[in-house]
Amino acid sequence: MPLMQGELFDQVSRTFRPSARYLEAHQRTGTNSPQFDYTHTQRKFQGYFREMVEGLSYIHSHNLCHLDFSLENILIDFDGCLKICDFGVAIELPPERTLLPGFKDNLPGKLHYMAPEVFAGQPFNGKRADSFGLGVTLFCMLTARHPFEIPSASDPAFSLIAQGRLADLLRTLKVDHLVTLQAFEVMHGLLCPEWTRRWTLKQVRSHSYFTDALITCNLN
Repeated sequence: MPLMQGELFDQVSRTFRPSARYLEAHQRTGTNSPQFDYTHTQRKFQGYFREMVEGLSYIHSHNLCHLDFSLENILIDFDGCLKICDFGVAIELPPERTLLPGFKDNLPGKLHYMAPEVFAGQPFNGKRADSFGLGVTLFCMLTARHPFEIPSASDPAFSLIAQGRLADLLRTLKVDHLVTLQAFEVMHGLLCPEWTRRWTLKQVRSHSYFTDALITCNLN
């Protein structure tokens, strides 16, 4: 088994943690935030996202849904390859077009990655629930922020997502400059609150963010 150098969560945190040099420049100039060349990081994260999709597709091909897909549950080995871990709440998938029963208590996974139908205790499609977690993971990886605290209309940030206003949420958090148009389209499809309209992994794999080189054109 290859040795691991840590969680993807840690690498994202280090990427967005400003160095002493940037902090000194920030204090001297009074700018809103330290500036750095993000293009290389965007390309690296796009590659990581492709590996996530491949890994999650592999899990689903073995009739399992993960239900706790998150930055914290993705490890990086010393070759720079991602490994999905922590299958403690994974469930065997039922036959096609059959929903899994909703959870009445002991919800699986982390609230700030959870699909809204799972949070609500409704019957759910395991693959589409994982798709939502993938969308949250992409958001966190690109912005170093969580898009919401709980997937409920009572959460103001999630309410924006539910209204189809993901771009407004990114602007409110002042992270829209970190997300390319390609990444935004995928993120928007994966974070659809209605699971029947939420993107499948097949749709993700056909999108240019998965198939093509990075186009560094941002939302702002």
